[in-house]
Amino acid sequence: MQLNDRKLDAEFFTYHAPTNTWVAEASDLPRDFCMEGFTLVRGGREVRYVLDATHRDTEGDITHWTLRPANRDQWAAGRVTIFND
Repeated sequence: MQLNDRKLDAEFFTYHAPTNTWVAEASDLPRDFCMEGFTLVRGGREVRYVLDATHRDTEGDITHWTLRPANRDQWAAGRVTIFND
């Protein structure tokens, strides 16, 4: 699968330290954002994230997506959760 090479600055996300998770609402992200994967840029460091799971409510509507670092060596960088608002 060819992944989008879109880079997003960490300013689009809020970092939640207790869960080591970067969080955002879908409506706050650029229109050309690709849910299947992107690169998070923070202070010159880049971490490539890929879609891990799509979460749905009991009615089948998407509530949020979780993404993980594509490279196991970067798993300490945390996960990403994007809420479908």
